[in-house]
Parts: sequence; structure tokens; C-alpha cells
Amino acid sequence: MQIQPISAPAVAAQPSPSSAPLPSATVRDSATIVDTVTLSATAQALLDAPAQPASAPASVWGSQSVGDALAALNDASGRTAVADQIAAFKALNAMVADSANFDTDAKRAEASGVVAAFLDSAYAQRLEDVFTKVQTRMRTTQYGFTPESLQSTLKAFDALSADDQQTFLAAKNLYEGSVRQSPAGAPDAFASVDTYRAGLTARIGIMRELGVALADPAYTAKISEELAREPRAGELVESNNHRTLKAIGAVVQAAGDQRTLDLLGLVATSQESDSWTARAEAHFAAFGPPPDTSPSLGTVDPTWPEKTPGYQRPSNTELAKALSTINDNSGRTPLLDQAKAFTTVSRYTWEAGDIGPTRMAIVKNWETSGILPKLWAAEDRMARAQNSFLPEMIRRDEAGEVYSGYEYTLKALNTLSESDQQFYFAMYGSNRFRYGTAADTGTVLYGSLDEYKTALAREDDAYVFQQKDAPGSHSAAKALQTLAEMSKAAKEPAKGGSASATAAAFHAPALPTPGTINASIALEVLTRMSGIGHAPVSGR
Repeated sequence: MQIQPISAPAVAAQPSPSSAPLPSATVRDSATIVDTVTLSATAQALLDAPAQPASAPASVWGSQSVGDALAALNDASGRTAVADQIAAFKALNAMVADSANFDTDAKRAEASGVVAAFLDSAYAQRLEDVFTKVQTRMRTTQYGFTPESLQSTLKAFDALSADDQQTFLAAKNLYEGSVRQSPAGAPDAFASVDTYRAGLTARIGIMRELGVALADPAYTAKISEELAREPRAGELVESNNHRTLKAIGAVVQAAGDQRTLDLLGLVATSQESDSWTARAEAHFAAFGPPPDTSPSLGTVDPTWPEKTPGYQRPSNTELAKALSTINDNSGRTPLLDQAKAFTTVSRYTWEAGDIGPTRMAIVKNWETSGILPKLWAAEDRMARAQNSFLPEMIRRDEAGEVYSGYEYTLKALNTLSESDQQFYFAMYGSNRFRYGTAADTGTVLYGSLDEYKTALAREDDAYVFQQKDAPGSHSAAKALQTLAEMSKAAKEPAKGGSASATAAAFHAPALPTPGTINASIALEVLTRMSGIGHAPVSGR
């Protein structure tokens, strides 16, 4: 079905196709996306449009060029060139990724409908299908891929029509650019269909060579020794694959085996670019061609892309509306609505099993959305409030008094401002992530902040009643104190021991940064480690 061009609102003059550039942040990736197909004037205009003036109208979604792009993406007649559809997809995908295109009321009012239409468009669906069909043949249970999986990937790619190969190449370049956070105007990972095919061929050879090296008796004993070794104190946890390559590296470094050293360097770096292909081909030129066969490195991973069992993906309309909501900085949208929209988008990015450039655009928008600073600030204040009660919990524990973590969650919550309380409730009381079975994920727990507080109080009463006659000292505060001592000891010289486990020597654990760990989840984990019960409460 054709989508007609979107009319601009009355506040802005209707632009013509030649005078309606897309926003500057969305159109700077003008690198060539096809090799043998020539871009039409319309496609080139989309990609080469000049920067949007600062005084331009706020409505970017209602321009004629956006309407034309949507029409191109929904043209199933075959009259629109694939090159034009690729250009339209790139331009609109970049607009979705840029949260600045949602930063005013006018932009948000137009964005939801356009974003949903873009995600629903026939070409966007085709691009996702083509990308997934090829890309999912590559992932394996070990080393990311094997010679067999790469051959399967090449076979799937070669089976595509010429148009679909161009579509896949465009998707692949957009995806790799997003993964690497390539700056606007950076060269594409692959210049053409032929260079992508050459890259797969080179990777097959390199992985065969790696398979031979892994089976070499000169390395197997060292590999077994490394994998059997327990990690040393303070050592970063590494995957078995990385430890395997490190073990081989230690042997070949001592032996001066330049070929294997060069091989390991190729394996350890990203292999999704023409520049890597050139390095691999230089490796073969210097040390000889790759083996024709090699031991298998693993099987294709059938679980990728992973989708959480029972998860219902939001419709594109719901997803587009959520993107608009999380970027609202006006203060007029209820915080609860923003937090629920945030949950909708974040759950989609982690659980939907989607891959490809459209998902990456949504991820980028989510990462830079207006809601994140509010989330971080509220979580930080809640974490600090929770942290302030740890000395009191330890004193009560030493006195043999029974209490629960629910009491202190409620106390900490009540120290926050009304807006922070609402935000915390929206994220963790009304529609939070559950850490039980997959079926529990996203369960709506409580209907309001007051209901949530009442439930916390009832959970506290139920737990205390359950534990009041239990023998022995409650263990929660002891676990928290142990954590505090470990935190302090980690900051002291290695020769020193941990501090005395007394209330006077208590040092509250340093708060995690919002970008590394959710402080509220950390407290929940500590609560579970400490043995605090979760007595069921009726009437939820």
C-alpha cells in the first residue's frame, strides 16, 4: 500500500522535494552503499542534503522528503529502484536513531506515526528478513563462527537475488557502523558485494588455520593447563576461548612463530570490514595459503538471536509511541507513563530477538533519550538512601533484633521527593523486571505508589512474624557488613587484612555508577544472598 507524502503542519511552509533536507545529524553518512547501481537524483538528494539551519521549523518528520522516503519504502511495484529504497531506509533509520529529532512537542507529535510507518514499511521488513536470513547462519557455540558456519553464510548470501544482496550489504554496513559507533561520514565496512564475499572467503581460511593450530600437540597441553588453572586473585574473568588463545600466544611468542602470532592477531580483532580482509590476504601472501580442511571449532548456535520465552514484542506503533514518550523533557508527561515507556523500549532491545540496523537505531535512541538522566538521578538518590541505613541494620542485627529488607526499602523510599518516589515505583513497583522465571518478567505488581508502600509494609510484617521465633541471629546485616569489609579491603594494600567487623569500623560500600549497575537491583541481590525471606502477601 502506498503511503502518501506527509504534509507539514501549518506553522511551517510546505517544502519542495529539492528544498526539504533531512536533519543534519541524520544525513551525513553519504558513503557509497552500492557498487554497480547508480543512485537516482532522489536517492542522492536524501543522502547529500545540506545541514538543517538552526532557525528551521521544528517539524522535521512532516517534510516532503520524509513522505517521499516512506512512499519509496512501501512501493512493491518494482518501479522504485533498490538504490532509492536503500537511501530512503538509511535516511529514516538515522532519523529514528537521533533522539534530537524527538526533542520538541511538534517533533514528537509527528514522530510516532512516521516511525511506526517506517518500521511497518515493506522494504524495512524485507531488509530485516534478508539480513537475518544471512547473519544468523554465522553465529556458533565457539569462537563466534567456524569455517562451516561461514561457508553456510556465504552460501545463503550467494543464494540471494542481486537486489537482495544489495539490500543485505546496506543492512550490514549500517549494522557494523552502529556496533562500532562509527562517526558520520566514516567509510562503510564493505565497499561492495564483491568485497563482502572476499571477506567471508578470507575468514573461512583464517578459521581453518586456527582449527589446525588448536589441534597442534605443541599447544594442546598448554591449553589444557590454562583452562584447568583457577583464576588468580584480582585477575579479570576471561572466557575459555580467550584463555585458549592466550595460552597459544605464550608458546608461539617464546618460539618466535610469526605465522601463528599473526594468525592470533587476525582472530582477536574484528573481522567485519574490508580493512581486515586486506590484512588476512596479506597474511596468506606472506605465509602461504590456508589449509583446505580443519577440525571443527563448534556448531551453529540455534538460539541466536535469542528471544525471551513468553515475551510479546510490542507492535511498531507501540514501539514508536514509547520512543516519543521517553524523549519528552517538557515535564507534562506523567513520570509513570515515561517509566513504563522506558521499560517497553528497554525490554524490546533485550528480549525481542530482533537484530539488524532498525533495532540498533532504537537502541541508540534509547541510550540518548530524555528519560535516562531522570532515571539515573532517581536511582542514585534511592541507592544513597538505602546505603544510609546499613549501619542501623548492622546494629539491629548485633542486638539480635529481627527485621526485614522491606522495612528499609520503605524507609529509603519515604526519604525521596514525590517525583523520585513515583519514578522508583514506576520502574520497580508497577512494571519492573522480575528475577524469577521468564514468565514472571514484566508482571504488573501494584497499581499505585500507595499500594506499593502498603505492600512493602505488609511484606515486612509477614516476614518479621515468620522469623520472630526462629533461633539464632538474623544474617542479613552480617552479609552486608562482610560486603563493606571486602570493599574496604580491596582499596587497601595487599599486605593488609580486612577491617574489624564492628559497627564503629563500618564503611558503607561505594555506590555503583548508574552506567554500570542498577543500585536497587544490587540491594535486591544482597537481600537474596542474606537469606531475607519473601513471604507471600495476599491481595496483590
